[in-house]
Amino acid sequence: MGALSHLIGDTRFETAALRALRKLWSMRSSLNLLETTLDVETGNWIEYSSGIGAEHFCRLICRHFSPMVAGILEA
Repeated sequence: MGALSHLIGDTRFETAALRALRKLWSMRSSLNLLETTLDVETGNWIEYSSGIGAEHFCRLICRHFSPMVAGILEA
């Protein structure tokens, strides 16, 4: 998530990525799941289903980025 920022020495990219990650995480359903399709212009979910893709996203974040985002997704 912060690879570009670290490569070029500019923290703006990592800051934007973490802000987007926090926002997505805050938009979980009442079942604590992420939906599948988001309208990037309105910020509303278009597709109200969750499946392997969303589950895979959560696992990817937890497994590969947990040291980098430790504590961010606690809310």
